Amino acid sequence: MIIGYARVSSIDQNLERQLDNLKTFGVEKIFTE
Repeated sequence: MIIGYARVSSIDQNLERQLDNLKTFGVEKIFTE
């Protein structure tokens, strides 16, 4: 199982784009902050 982590620390960052990229690489479990 591949586990990923996505985090946004500023208003300029995009959580959805990070999630899409993680899914593209086959990440099965994603934690967000």
